[in-house]
Amino acid sequence: MVESAYGWRLAGASVQGVSHKRLEMPCQDAHAVALLQPDAVVLVTADGAGSAELSATGARIAVDTALASLAAAASTGIWCPDNSQRLLTEAAATALLAVEAEAASLEVPARALACTLILCVLLPHFAAALQIGDGACVVRLAGDASTEPVLMALTTPTHGEYLNETTFLVSPNAIQCAQFGSTSQTITGAALFTDGLQEIALNAPDYRPHGPFFAPLLRFIEAQECPAAAEQQLRSFLESPRLSNRTDDDLTLLLAARAASEETPPLR
Repeated sequence: MVESAYGWRLAGASVQGVSHKRLEMPCQDAHAVALLQPDAVVLVTADGAGSAELSATGARIAVDTALASLAAAASTGIWCPDNSQRLLTEAAATALLAVEAEAASLEVPARALACTLILCVLLPHFAAALQIGDGACVVRLAGDASTEPVLMALTTPTHGEYLNETTFLVSPNAIQCAQFGSTSQTITGAALFTDGLQEIALNAPDYRPHGPFFAPLLRFIEAQECPAAAEQQLRSFLESPRLSNRTDDDLTLLLAARAASEETPPLR
């Protein structure tokens, strides 16, 4: 977990799914959360394809490479709404090159390292996300004195011709067809998650964020002061029967929220 000088608190966890435990398969998800400059944070996650034998490696390489690309951009101080799509696209393209290079070094086809990829950058009054494949990015927008905060999906699951078919980073034209979403409103929270959570977190058929799922999670993270305890509680939540009874896939959830002044009870 990370806390920024601007009040952002960030945490993330990836856990092995029930089916992967049963089949003695590793968790094929990977993630990263980072404070890149005083007012900019990044969330990145990748979900390795279950049928690809080295997808966990591909997911890890994609996340690490994309984060390094975004960190390099942040170090120059050039993050702004006008260039966000270009910088996110460049980060995804750099991740693809790294995955392809690893496949070449291992003398396997790139599809052996197939994974999805979601990137999100948060500024105090702007958020942008780029997505290849399924999963989603949801942000919480500040309300005014008379309205409640609003949840907005910046990106939503992308399917192929069939519902259980998705696009991967190594798929043809994946970069060119990547989904991009942004908003120039005040951001008070955000969540990134892989497809293991999407049927719980999003309402069908239009993928609207499910308020009762996100509200306690964002209240939880904005009130946390102990990084280790926050990440452990998030991991325990993802491994709880409440979720494992509803999905058997690997689960990844990344959370970001502005620090709250009031104490919030632990996740249940």
